[in-house]
Amino acid sequence: TFNNMAEQISNLRIGMYEEQLRAQKNEMKQLQAQINPHFYMNSLNIIYNFAVLNDHDSVKKMALHMADYFRFIMRVNRDAITLGEELKHIGNYVEIQKFRFPGKLECVVDIPEEWQEATLPALTLQPFVENAIIHGFVNRREKFTIRIHGEIDRAEDGDKLVIVIRDSGVGFQPDILDRLRRGEELPASESSRLGIANVAQRLKLRFEGAAGIEFDNHPEGGAVVRVRLPLPAEIRIGTHETGGAEHVQPVGRG
Repeated sequence: TFNNMAEQISNLRIGMYEEQLRAQKNEMKQLQAQINPHFYMNSLNIIYNFAVLNDHDSVKKMALHMADYFRFIMRVNRDAITLGEELKHIGNYVEIQKFRFPGKLECVVDIPEEWQEATLPALTLQPFVENAIIHGFVNRREKFTIRIHGEIDRAEDGDKLVIVIRDSGVGFQPDILDRLRRGEELPASESSRLGIANVAQRLKLRFEGAAGIEFDNHPEGGAVVRVRLPLPAEIRIGTHETGGAEHVQPVGRG
């Protein structure tokens, strides 16, 4: 009887875990369906406007960035990607947005190349960059800057690789910040922030609770998001000094 009970409990746990995986895949598909059509239509409108102006160089550049962007989206069903691949995807996204806001948008990365071999679920960082532009980019007269840098945190629950995303915008509204910190659902009017909850759930599942997200407002202004990941073994061997800042480069073609 005891063995039968143990087997039933084991099967139940496996069934629950598989159900969680199915739920996460469905949520990922739902998130893509929410984001892609709106972004896709805006991008097509930009290409159309360039074509009307006979700006063929911009049409070609925009088309290449879009091809790379959606090529990545179609491959996110992989279990994990490298941090470098995620940063390249962010680079394509930002370059596309720069066509909408010429001279007003900048994204700077300060993460050593050896750290970029760390693995994480696809679309872990990009939703925070997207939300920064959607919600933080209010004053269109000034340049909006997003900075992404890495830190090493010697925490009690294990060393962490912390990816910090900070923008120069208006920051989180107090009520939204409180909800994010408590992990509560956001109002329907904040539907564009749904990707945040999706990222948190996927990190929890992927790293079995050893990863997390922290939200804050910087004293000098702007929102701050810290994505905490278990420190990969290869990073422990290398240097822990932060590398020099560089602009995010678009993903290579081919």
